[in-house]
Amino acid sequence: MRILSTFSLLLIAATSQAYAATNYCKSQYGENYITLDSASQFQSVINSAKANGKFIFIPNGEYTIDAMLDLNTGNQITICGESKSDVILKTNISDPLFGIHTQTILDNMTLINTASKGTAIYVRYSTSFSEMKNLAISGFHTAYSGRKHLYSAFENIDISNVNIGIELHSDMYRYYVDHKSDQYGSRIPKTDGKFNHNCYLTDEHPCKTTDDSGNSFFYDKGWFNNVLRFKNISVSNFTDYGIKLQAMTVKLDNVNLTGASIDHSVGLIIDSPQAHPDTMLEQKESEELRTYNLAFNTLKLSNLKTGIIADEVQYISLNTVNKVGDVLELVNAKNVDYLKLVNVPSSERYRFENTKVHVDSKLTNIDSTNSMFFIENEANKAKSYQFALAARDNSTQVAVPAGYECLAISSFIDGGDSKHVSLWRKTNGTFTKVVGPDNIAVSTTGSLVKLTLKAPSLVRGKATFLPHSYCD
Repeated sequence: MRILSTFSLLLIAATSQAYAATNYCKSQYGENYITLDSASQFQSVINSAKANGKFIFIPNGEYTIDAMLDLNTGNQITICGESKSDVILKTNISDPLFGIHTQTILDNMTLINTASKGTAIYVRYSTSFSEMKNLAISGFHTAYSGRKHLYSAFENIDISNVNIGIELHSDMYRYYVDHKSDQYGSRIPKTDGKFNHNCYLTDEHPCKTTDDSGNSFFYDKGWFNNVLRFKNISVSNFTDYGIKLQAMTVKLDNVNLTGASIDHSVGLIIDSPQAHPDTMLEQKESEELRTYNLAFNTLKLSNLKTGIIADEVQYISLNTVNKVGDVLELVNAKNVDYLKLVNVPSSERYRFENTKVHVDSKLTNIDSTNSMFFIENEANKAKSYQFALAARDNSTQVAVPAGYECLAISSFIDGGDSKHVSLWRKTNGTFTKVVGPDNIAVSTTGSLVKLTLKAPSLVRGKATFLPHSYCD
């Protein structure tokens, strides 16, 4: 049992008042609870609650915590505060404030680190059927860091003044372990290649082994994130990134991300182990270590270098993005099998590489390499499509709207103000040039037209689909 310091502000509420104040917690979790009286007893109350199947009620007050609160248990553990703003757990430690495992619920409290370090909530091995809700978190290096999640929920969480907001990662890395007589030892990525392959991806985690020099470390398969739900999440004044997901099947609803630096902060990062081959463990050929099935609804982005970065993802649905402050680049997608964009700003900067994009309206500021585009309901919208091809032989594809068989390509700039204009007519399923220089190749496959840059000095262009008569 860890001994914790007493909290700095003594609770003055009478016992009857404390019991009356549990109405919210009782309505959520029942009558079977233990009331926390002081920070010094926090770990012992946790142990007692686990042993007796009770939840922990925290009355309003400020509690100073000087060692990690260990919730690592196979049994359900629930901690509920009297109110989100007036239950304050304050620390300055480098270790996590809460170390959690499966079936953990943290509800209705504020977590603060006064030294700008550590992690507020940390999942060391795995968690399933856990809930983090009605929380305010500030001052930590990382608000929440977790791996191997299954069927967990995050709701009504306000995070501020951190390096990293929320990160859920698959942890496909080799690590040394600096043993501290507990399971939360420091973990340092192993990159020197000295590994004797005593453990494999299919082994039960964690597989403890040694490298060729005799150093102990865990060889961990990690890839276990699934069915995660986020609702009403705000991350503000973060330096590195707001949310990073290396996970499967995630839904985000109403997420507000405001960075601390427009030159550095990234709002949302979505990738998979496949995007980091230098750090992945050996895997069976049959395994597909790519993120998939992500649905993001109503994102608000501000003061960011890049709003959303996606790499090695199977499917993303992005519905309603509001840029409420400066964002230099809204979306940077690479190796995404299918990216659906609905109700996103048309004139913000987008970058796509090896990505199939389905949009519900035109985008007018796009850098694209080897990507394919489908424009939904184009007949009812402006009939132009702007793209950029930064190097010779780069290409991009776009679906031709029904009824538009004339293609005008213009505004290719070669470092000055010169323009290169060509006009193409679709006849018998194939686009042929009517007029213009040979700086772009146009080919068709079904309803798709492929534009390939043939002049290396040309860097930006606009393709406009027009009725057939415009080419006559």
